[in-house]
Amino acid sequence: MNSLARISLLTMLLFAMLNCNSSSNNTDLIPDYLGQTPPGNIPVLFAPGIVASMHHEHSKVVFTNNGLEMFWAVIPVDTNQRSETGRPFLPGEQNVWHTYKTETGWSIPSILELTKTTSASSPAISSNGKTLFYKSPDPNSDPDERPRPNFLYSTKKENDKWSNPNIVDNILPNKKGMSYASFCFADNGNLYFDYGGPDETGEWWWNLYFSEFKNGMYQEPVKLEYGINDGEVDWCPWIAPDESYLIWSSHREGQFGNGDLYICFRNEDGSWGAATNMGETINTPGQERFPSVTPDGKYLFFARHSDAITYSDIYWVDSKIINKLK
Repeated sequence: MNSLARISLLTMLLFAMLNCNSSSNNTDLIPDYLGQTPPGNIPVLFAPGIVASMHHEHSKVVFTNNGLEMFWAVIPVDTNQRSETGRPFLPGEQNVWHTYKTETGWSIPSILELTKTTSASSPAISSNGKTLFYKSPDPNSDPDERPRPNFLYSTKKENDKWSNPNIVDNILPNKKGMSYASFCFADNGNLYFDYGGPDETGEWWWNLYFSEFKNGMYQEPVKLEYGINDGEVDWCPWIAPDESYLIWSSHREGQFGNGDLYICFRNEDGSWGAATNMGETINTPGQERFPSVTPDGKYLFFARHSDAITYSDIYWVDSKIINKLK
């Protein structure tokens, strides 16, 4: 059993208490976000000790369209080697985690059953909410290869279970020496994703791309315009369902820290407006990335890598900040 699977008894008890408190008066399955107190205009940790853990939360948070299931990826760290400079990752044990709501409350978060036998990351939900995507390393590849070749998988829910994953081709590029970290879908099926790899010096670069869903097929990817791809690294995109705005993480001049969240809005002519830093309320001297907005449009989630002890944690904030920046 890996270190992440050994969830502390205290966390288990805390979550059990949360379930008991929420289930007694909540049998209509409303999307109440694990029973957490909604945030205001200042980002706060999401479900501390339950989702925001002492491990490395390493993806955007995605919910099914009804808000009753939540997915995210976690890289465990070796808790036996904790130090003031941080703790070592166990990247081969990265996996997709899952929690869902029933009439008795939210389930205790656990590794998504169908990914338990392999490393998995980058969860995403299709535009119709019926298909879950994630990536997993090619089992025949060299574990030390960077970037390691991956397969993209999809799974549909059958009999209340996500099962029978299939390898998906012809959606995301899969060139040797290149990789993607995050992708998402608009309501019309259009796909937005990051793509990059190491240059000749070994430094990694990432850019954002768009692939139109047309006549039942994904068209040749197009690199988004320069104002968006204007940093040393531009990655982790989130597209609004109606494609009216785009949020992503960028390393560029004028940032507050080691990668900030930026936003741009679509103009009436279909072009993209200027990239705007989302401000010091959202961004810190640390790294902000993996943004997503809940299906009801109420909350912005993102990962903040604030220090070497906790690594990356999940935060959430009222989405009103998006309209304020428009």
